[in-house]
Amino acid sequence: MAGRVRAPGRHVWQSCAAGNFSPAKSTLGNEAPWMPTVGASTLDREIRSATKLGNGKIYRGQLLFQPGNFQPALVPLVYPGSNGDYLSTICSDGQLTVDAVSGKVVLCEATGRDEVEKGEIVLRAGGMAMILMSTGAQDYDTIADAHVLLTSQVSFLDGTKIKGLYKLHRAPHGYNSLQGHSVPRRRGPHGG
Repeated sequence: MAGRVRAPGRHVWQSCAAGNFSPAKSTLGNEAPWMPTVGASTLDREIRSATKLGNGKIYRGQLLFQPGNFQPALVPLVYPGSNGDYLSTICSDGQLTVDAVSGKVVLCEATGRDEVEKGEIVLRAGGMAMILMSTGAQDYDTIADAHVLLTSQVSFLDGTKIKGLYKLHRAPHGYNSLQGHSVPRRRGPHGG
């Protein structure tokens, strides 16, 4: 801190990286009002996935990890949260049993944090893959995290549709697959 206070007197230009807590107003900023704050943009890129259900419906999402030996095949889907228990909907530790999820695609609701840990919990319980459903606050935002098992994050709307189909059919099947890397031709907005 002392260096930051003395630097301007020695004609040393300083800047701080802007913290970005969300896409909402007033979330990009810095604690020191005299310090120039520099923001950066990200590349408008997707690592696409497709979650295909047994009824032929395909839901787009993002996934980062796909094992090299993965062979797309329809396997049973399970939604631990169908019992209405919140900890089960988010696939919390201790909520999944081997009998319930082994060899299946597991539907888990996102919370905005610890999503990779959810995949570890699903994997320990024997789950083959995970569909991570975004929250209402995330809306259409999906994130390609480095999960430990095949995981596709779908939008809130698509997650709601998948849960509805699960409740309707009770024994649906599905799988996740990598659809490739996408960079749009037109650049998105960026800092100058």
